Amino acid sequence: MTLFDEAFGVVPEGVVNIDLDGDQELYVDSLRILRVHDEDFDNQDAKLNTWAYMAACDSMLDSPQDYQHLQRLLMVPREVNATRFGLGAGKPQGNGTSAPMLMKVFRMLRQIEGLKSTEHPESLLTFTPRFGPDRYSDLLTNIMARDFIRFTQRKCRRYNIPMTKGHKMNVFNPDTLEWEMLTDVELPEHNGLAILLVPKDILVSEYQYTAQEYVNHDILEGRKLFYVRDGRPLPKREIFKIETEDILHDKFKTYALAEAVREPKRFVGFLEKRQTLIG
Repeated sequence: MTLFDEAFGVVPEGVVNIDLDGDQELYVDSLRILRVHDEDFDNQDAKLNTWAYMAACDSMLDSPQDYQHLQRLLMVPREVNATRFGLGAGKPQGNGTSAPMLMKVFRMLRQIEGLKSTEHPESLLTFTPRFGPDRYSDLLTNIMARDFIRFTQRKCRRYNIPMTKGHKMNVFNPDTLEWEMLTDVELPEHNGLAILLVPKDILVSEYQYTAQEYVNHDILEGRKLFYVRDGRPLPKREIFKIETEDILHDKFKTYALAEAVREPKRFVGFLEKRQTLIG
């Protein structure tokens, strides 16, 4: 294990002292973008990039001529190893999500009245089958990669941390609305591998808006009242078993999405509460 400060003699303010030889279970959180107040990070640009990505995907749903373009956008990018964030070996990453599956979720999001999907990319994590925290964080990291590259370069220049050119980085281009590969990025490196710094205030150890969180703390609480009024008081686990008995796969996400469409105000309120808790 080699910590960042052991390799470079300093840890820039506002970043995690990462282990350069392994992954840390930390994830980029879209709800925390505007919480980052660091002169080296443009939080408004990062927020705009996530908005542009979501808006592009949504706008292409009804356009047959844009189908191939949309498929390219929805291909979940590879893990950005340069951050040193992600799941450890042998842990489930939630891979296997297909572009058609993400398209289906985007269409369903339109049915959640009051939800501005362009402002809530976290809805993709909540509802998309086989799309786990690691894949969602990878998507956000790729969308905001340009912002993280600039953040890293500014920190390195401020703290006299050496950088080398020639590193490759997959990024989202908000002008062309395409993924593109940058091939001559200047970044610090360790043992020949690039290092991408990320503001620590945008990171979480776990997401607070998973399907399990929404089902257990919001949906089933409301359903308990329904069963009590119906003269059948039941614990939440029994209610969940009854109401998902016909769902064969991804019970939590499938049930959560169906309930969000049925009671949209509940899900919108759920996200608003999560945002309020972050501040």
